[in-house]
Amino acid sequence: MTNQELGKRLKAARQEKNVTQEEMAKACGVSKNHLSVIERGLNTCSSHMLITYAETLHISLDTLTGLNENTKGILPELGNALQQLSPQDQKKVLDVLKIIFS
Repeated sequence: MTNQELGKRLKAARQEKNVTQEEMAKACGVSKNHLSVIERGLNTCSSHMLITYAETLHISLDTLTGLNENTKGILPELGNALQQLSPQDQKKVLDVLKIIFS
C-alpha cells in the first residue's frame, strides 16, 4: 500500500466518523499538520501510529489498511474454483497449499 492510498483511507475513515483533523490529531498526540501530511500521502506512517489511528477511530487495522477488502474478493473466487473440482483434485490442491505454506 502506498503512502497516498493509506492517506486516502485514513482521511475517509476519519470523515466517516465525523472527526475533524484537529480532534483526531489531539486524540492521537500528533500535530494537525502531521496528520495532514499523512492524509495527503506525503510521508510514511509508523506501525505504532497506524494502530493509534485505528484505535482512535474504533476500526480495525485491517479496515484502515484495506486488508480485509483484498481477501473478500479472493476467498469466494477460490471457493468457487474449488467447488468445480472433484474431491480428489480438491485434496491435491490442499496438499500443494500445505507444501507451499508449511
